Amino acid sequence: MTKYIFCLGAARSGGGFLGNLLNLNLPAEKTHFQVRNLNFGTDIPDISTLLDYNFNNMELADKFWEQKIKDIKSKDCEYYVEINPMLLHVGFSAILEAFAPEDLRIIVLQRDFFDTIHSYHKRFDLAKIENQWLWYLDPTYPRNIVDFPRYKPFGLHGTRLWYLHEAYTRIEYYKQKYTKHKFFEIELSELTYNAEKFEELLKFIGLVPEKITVDKNLINQQDFGVMLSDKDRDQILDMIAGVEWDKAEIVKRALKVGVEL
Repeated sequence: MTKYIFCLGAARSGGGFLGNLLNLNLPAEKTHFQVRNLNFGTDIPDISTLLDYNFNNMELADKFWEQKIKDIKSKDCEYYVEINPMLLHVGFSAILEAFAPEDLRIIVLQRDFFDTIHSYHKRFDLAKIENQWLWYLDPTYPRNIVDFPRYKPFGLHGTRLWYLHEAYTRIEYYKQKYTKHKFFEIELSELTYNAEKFEELLKFIGLVPEKITVDKNLINQQDFGVMLSDKDRDQILDMIAGVEWDKAEIVKRALKVGVEL
């Protein structure tokens, strides 16, 4: 019986590093990795599907998920592993409803928000609407569950923080709605420096290897792009600390009024 493993988290939260670690520790001959070289329209949603879904339509998203789930179930493997932040942007409920809780494991990966925003800054992420539509989320989408106005005064960094809050609030939605499914939360820093936590993760997905390999050198530490000034750094840290965000309460309210993600 196949164990289906999905990693949820915001973009640039360390999914590539987690994929490398799982690749080192899962039996290669029994595992299908769906991590890199993903194709638009089949493996990941294309821009039309993303826009259609986030403007509260389901026609294109339903077609995408029907094809994708069929493809996933066709894989002949003991472990199916997919690390794909964009699945959060197009209704991950489809996966939670298509697979039985005993066959599905969800890893929730989070990185320090300041470090993540710094990464976005270096790559100009979320600076243009096309980038938001294709790789992230647009704060004007009707389907969003985190209100944007209180982030707007902080400019582009406020948009970046809003995206992080929206992404992890959507994950909280799935946790609260699909209580029979199993979620395992882990920080990128724990993956990097805590072999015991990674061992817990492997046990969570049903694997107890004789030897566990954790190599922090596998993490992508490319140092390029525009660096933050000290002033920007302080402003971002103050923003993160100052913007109130209660994802559990936001989701409770959303579920109460029948929000569907």
